[in-house]
Amino acid sequence: GVRAGMRAYSWLQVLVHLRRLRPDVVVWSSWRFTMDALGVLAVDRLLPRAALTIVAHEPRLRRRGDTTTDKRGVLLDRTLAAAWRAMDAVFVLGAEARDRVLERWEPSGPVVVVPHGDE
Repeated sequence: GVRAGMRAYSWLQVLVHLRRLRPDVVVWSSWRFTMDALGVLAVDRLLPRAALTIVAHEPRLRRRGDTTTDKRGVLLDRTLAAAWRAMDAVFVLGAEARDRVLERWEPSGPVVVVPHGDE
């Protein structure tokens, strides 16, 4: 409960900060929880003219401690799908990641593959 309260407080701080700044673009990196998706949807309503994007490093949401099973739930799936649909653009690091995004999330904006490059 304490961690959920801390996460909610953090989202409130993000919303206040973005409302004050009114940026032209908001770039996300990942969402793990229903609360994250709700925060993204709140930003979408709060800043209707801002472009919302995500750099989806790993578009699969995995259960903690289990790298083979996708994390799922009725509320989680619905809110995350709505957050993905709110994206004006999605950036992924490869064709396989693009396919995963399109297969599970069906974002409304373009899914752009950014070459990962050499490490």
